[in-house]
Amino acid sequence: MSVWKPRHVPQVFSQARLTFSHDEDMEVFLNGTLALYHKGYVTDYEAHRLSPEHLKSFRVGKNILAVHCHQTGGGQFIDVGLTYRRARPER
Repeated sequence: MSVWKPRHVPQVFSQARLTFSHDEDMEVFLNGTLALYHKGYVTDYEAHRLSPEHLKSFRVGKNILAVHCHQTGGGQFIDVGLTYRRARPER
């Protein structure tokens, strides 16, 4: 579990993505809401853009990113991060 404290919510998260690699089934929760379920495994990294519904779950202050990975056989690993691109300032 990771706690992240952004200073400004609206603009920063408009480009938010979950970047992940895992073995096997994965669930990612943002502030208690299921943001992504991915079945199977991913050996490279993938990026998943968050829906407007999930973007609304972010708040100023503490945010909780929780991850669950279910293993059915062999080795197990998971790596999940939240990435974003800052919007370009209007000229």
